[in-house]
Amino acid sequence: MRNTTFIVVIVAALAAAGCGGSKTGAAQDASRRALALPLAVIDDAEDLRTLTPEIVKLAASDDAQMRARAALAFGRIGGAAAEPILAGLLGDADGRVRDAAAFAAGLLGDVAGKDLVPKMLELLAKEQRPEGAVALLDGLGRTAPADKAAQLARFSADGRAAVRAATLRTLGFMGQRGLEMSDDAVTAAAGALKDAEEPVRFMAAFALYRMAKPLPGPAAARDALGKAIVEELSAEVRAYAVKALARRGGLDETALLRALGDADDRVAGAGASSLALVAPDARCPLVAAGLGAAVDRVVKDPELVDGTYAHAVRALLEAAPECTGVPATKVAAARLADMLGKAPARTASGARILCLARMVGGADDLALVACDPARPWAGKRLLARRLGRGEGTPEADVTLLVEMVREPDARVATEALSALAEIPGPVSRSAILRALADDRIIVVEAALDALSIHKERYRREGPAAPPAAEADVLEAIEAVVDRFLPFPHAHAPLLSAASTLRALGDPAAEPILARLAADPRPVVRAAALEAYAGIAGLTPPATLSPLSPARPVSHDKKAELRVARLKATVDTTRGAFIVQLDPATAPATVGSFVELAENGFFDGTEIHRVVPNFVVQAGDPTGTGLGDPGYSLTCELSPLPYERGTMGMALSGKDTGGSQFFVTLSRQPHLDGNYTVFGKVVSGMDVVDLIEEGDLIERVRIAKE
Repeated sequence: MRNTTFIVVIVAALAAAGCGGSKTGAAQDASRRALALPLAVIDDAEDLRTLTPEIVKLAASDDAQMRARAALAFGRIGGAAAEPILAGLLGDADGRVRDAAAFAAGLLGDVAGKDLVPKMLELLAKEQRPEGAVALLDGLGRTAPADKAAQLARFSADGRAAVRAATLRTLGFMGQRGLEMSDDAVTAAAGALKDAEEPVRFMAAFALYRMAKPLPGPAAARDALGKAIVEELSAEVRAYAVKALARRGGLDETALLRALGDADDRVAGAGASSLALVAPDARCPLVAAGLGAAVDRVVKDPELVDGTYAHAVRALLEAAPECTGVPATKVAAARLADMLGKAPARTASGARILCLARMVGGADDLALVACDPARPWAGKRLLARRLGRGEGTPEADVTLLVEMVREPDARVATEALSALAEIPGPVSRSAILRALADDRIIVVEAALDALSIHKERYRREGPAAPPAAEADVLEAIEAVVDRFLPFPHAHAPLLSAASTLRALGDPAAEPILARLAADPRPVVRAAALEAYAGIAGLTPPATLSPLSPARPVSHDKKAELRVARLKATVDTTRGAFIVQLDPATAPATVGSFVELAENGFFDGTEIHRVVPNFVVQAGDPTGTGLGDPGYSLTCELSPLPYERGTMGMALSGKDTGGSQFFVTLSRQPHLDGNYTVFGKVVSGMDVVDLIEEGDLIERVRIAKE
């Protein structure tokens, strides 16, 4: 369906020629020497995120494979300086080079508009190869402006299924970028829901979901989506259709209950999680109806809370706290809590659902805190969420939240800070600033995030323009930078500090940003320069110190990894699943994962995030979603798609990967080219489907084939 093989073939060919292959003796040594330098040049440039003169020369290499690999590197490095080089490679005589350049152009994003978009449109009009058209459409989806949507939509009627699917994916990418899509483009996607090919139908549902913002579009699209939910289409199409229907304002009680009663629990999970997309004034009646139907089903079969249907039940309960004013919501939750509370939960999934049901059902604070004896912090986190009612929160509740920030378990402390971020007033303000001096890095990050959420509370009043932050806020952020700048692996709070300064928008932050911009780590410097660009009146320093890789991985080590065959067996409390790792595509990422696994880093860690029909995410030693291994990885983006069972590296921004990874529960095109793919589940996907938040990774075993 997509031209995803060219980079894999190129990397494998280069690795074989440079590190073994079929040659022996002097011939093998000559091949290794011939390729070692170019590949080392690429590795160094990608690590430093810098277009060095040496890598620019590779764009004119006599070897087409090397030109294609260099094109990928230009996209990974990014920046406007790569645009004219990629524009030239788009005219290369070798199709593999053109395809790699088109993908790389997409990685440049909005900076690619000046030269690359017209060039790609010109080539698309005369491209005869399906794989070439797919690559060009991929690049255009990430770069083309909204007025090109109709021009691209005409390819949805192409005679080749791969091109039709790629066109719809392109329209989805354009909608994902927040572009206002024409009714013609929406109508074309709606019509494609009836296409004879399943991949085309799936991409149509994806496009209709991603194109829904900011306009709902024609009623015909909602009608087509409503029919798609009940027709004999794949579960993945039905799941995306119900999400798209919710986003377009067409999800009613009948459609929701139909999704919740679907024979495939992935569709039920998608229906439940789609309630977050419904307008607030229409959401609560749907939550009440959906939760009531789900509880009826669970009462008849209690084992459902330990199976894949638990995803839907949990998503309904997550949506319910705002709707406890509807009596039916509290009644259904209390009924579920009463049933589950009569016997100890067999799994973390059942325990979590009991906790949520007690919160929604209105149980007293002590009952809520004690809802999961195996994980005492779980109920405390829910209590913090309940107490944080925004403006108007009682003083006693604010005081309790302040005390919870001091809890030894960082999961409780960070949840309390999130609640305080929503509460105006001097008490919460003081607690957030005080947390910036906490010994726990993740608590410091949470406090910085709290400052960003309601930045206007931390600015001086008056007509001053641009905005001016209060002096003690800047002093507290500067103290964070003072503490963590000297430590080579403490990048996370520095990134948060840069983004918070940008949110505050005060030019007085320039001395702090100048220190961050002088940092040799590319990821820290990039965050500082982004903050400079976001604050009116600031200009970044003209000269900066040399960069150094965030986590150096030698070229020889990468070369060794590229030809390795590695599998990871992930043992969880639900069972085991096996991942075929992909070091040829992402050697540094795989190398880090293997090293962490062999050192026992993942052993006993909690699977902290599960989103129905989307991802299972793990690898955070703190269980908060904020933890990392103490270093960052550069992204190794590739055209490999996020299919069901793909393993990717979680990020909080470009080049911020670490230890957190995810496995997709279904196809997720919007992740393609945005997150490093470094493996694929080859056995045990049924185990992954069962995983719920709170389950544990017991260990990760690495096998070399």
